[in-house]
Amino acid sequence: MTPSVLSARDLAAAYPGLVALRGVSLELAPAEALAVVGRSGCGKTTLGRMLAGLPVPGAELGGTLAWPGGAAPVAGARRRGLSGHVAWLPQEAIAALHPQLTIGTQVAETLRAAGRPADAGAVAACLAEVGLPAEFAARHPHRLSGGQGQRAALACCLAQSPAVLVADEPTSALDEATGAALLRLLAERRRAQGMALVLVTHDLPAATTLCDRMLVLQDGAIAEEGPAARLAHRPASSAGRELVAALRFGAAA
Repeated sequence: MTPSVLSARDLAAAYPGLVALRGVSLELAPAEALAVVGRSGCGKTTLGRMLAGLPVPGAELGGTLAWPGGAAPVAGARRRGLSGHVAWLPQEAIAALHPQLTIGTQVAETLRAAGRPADAGAVAACLAEVGLPAEFAARHPHRLSGGQGQRAALACCLAQSPAVLVADEPTSALDEATGAALLRLLAERRRAQGMALVLVTHDLPAATTLCDRMLVLQDGAIAEEGPAARLAHRPASSAGRELVAALRFGAAA
């Protein structure tokens, strides 16, 4: 059996008076694409942040993460080596980029942190991978459009050569055409780098097109999981049926 590239056991997140995530366990295979879907407030982003080993402000976290060569409680996983294994693409990429540093500087810093060459040619190659011309290295984030900002943030992610990329609603702030182009780019880079992908999204068509497997969250727990194509057409859970019904209603409106 192929070992998991990322394993989560009993992930939990609780705010005072509110349980955001409870008892979530999953295995991610190398090069697999997993969609995490569900209604707003179901715990999708919380789960995505925890899989990337990031803090969830105001929440008490529990559970463990394991990856080839490492394992740790989720709250300390990045310090134990997860940061070089899993990259995080946030929903608001522009906000995640340092406003006072050029895009080239930020890509170069990521390359150096990963122990890779960080000269101008290496930076230009990273930008080319996400469809940005080399001259964008001299730009600051405020000079980028929403789609360009997402591509720049993705270039920083890919500069790490991560085994896993967790993308949190990467198209929600983009227009339809720009969002579709970004999803195609994610699919291309996943194939080219053999990278596993966790796509946190409310976009069921995108999840079905891009991902092999789908996990449906409801009230912070897994309602069902299985092949993406099957869940998108024949969901077994009430949460899955609600998502499909909402999609059909929107298409008919």
